[in-house]
Amino acid sequence: MQKGKVVNLRSCNKIFEFAVKNNFLILLTTVFIIGLCIGVFTFGKYETVSLFSDWYIEDMISERSNDGFLNIVLNSFIGSAMLLLLVFICGSSFMGVLLIPLFVGLKSFLHGSIAAMLYSVYSLKGIAFHAVIILPASIIVTVVLLISAKEAMRFSVLLARVTLPQSAPINISLEFKGYCVKFLIISVFVLLSAVVDAIISCNFLNSFTL
Repeated sequence: MQKGKVVNLRSCNKIFEFAVKNNFLILLTTVFIIGLCIGVFTFGKYETVSLFSDWYIEDMISERSNDGFLNIVLNSFIGSAMLLLLVFICGSSFMGVLLIPLFVGLKSFLHGSIAAMLYSVYSLKGIAFHAVIILPASIIVTVVLLISAKEAMRFSVLLARVTLPQSAPINISLEFKGYCVKFLIISVFVLLSAVVDAIISCNFLNSFTL
């Protein structure tokens, strides 16, 4: 029994340490899941959101049906890069701590609404379209969004701490360089998601008729 208690305590300590080290990531993941669920279960209640979801899918199909591989890569990369840039800018201010979770929640809400629209309006075709065309690149973008948002929140908190009296001295210039390097590395995965998006669109998009 004593060994069991010791193992349980060690497991709890490891879980607690992980939660403390990744508190921003856990918070943002929770916000993302909540936003996604709200988007799915409230679909149809907000006309503006429904119209946006419908427009997004129609625009996506019409543009990509006529675009070549490189154009799709470029457009997809620009869209995701703008998302990343917005997170970067938010993280460069004190308000990032408040703005970034709201931004993550809004993004997941819209994704949930688009998924709900496809499921409810197009049934099995919509489910297949979402699973094959949208989901693969979206998974990469979501991971990128959560990691970049975590880094942005960390830097935003760091900036806020500098303004506090009796705070420990921090080399902001060095920290900002590290912040920029991390976002440059993350942007490589944004490019990867754009390539995946283009490959799937070029090979499978014309197979679907919604």
